[in-house]
Amino acid sequence: MSAADFILERLAAHGDQPSFFWRGDTYDGHWLVQQVQKDVDFLSREGIAQGSVVILKGDYSPRNISLLLALIQQRAIFAPLLPSTLAKSPSLVPLVNPAFQIDGASDGEVVIHKHTQTELHPLIRI
Repeated sequence: MSAADFILERLAAHGDQPSFFWRGDTYDGHWLVQQVQKDVDFLSREGIAQGSVVILKGDYSPRNISLLLALIQQRAIFAPLLPSTLAKSPSLVPLVNPAFQIDGASDGEVVIHKHTQTELHPLIRI
């Protein structure tokens, strides 16, 4: 069982009870469980599979939390970065060497950018 499965199992068990709050809105466990499944499907359609190296650029919005859990379920290798961190340190992008960058906005909009990777380190080859 992955960490994401463990978290989602606990959220589903609490049903409609509030799980977290974001900008005045309440989100329950069922919403997150359903959104993670939608995001797993979305990531798969975009070509993000097991072992894909991904930058997840975003804040702690509900959609970005869902994307983070979906990336864990996809067994992607990812670096979650706040937009301010990436703006201050753009040199992190070549260091991470991502195949994809997911830009998750606070309003739930998501944009995926594909990157050309240099050769992967032998320890992360699948």
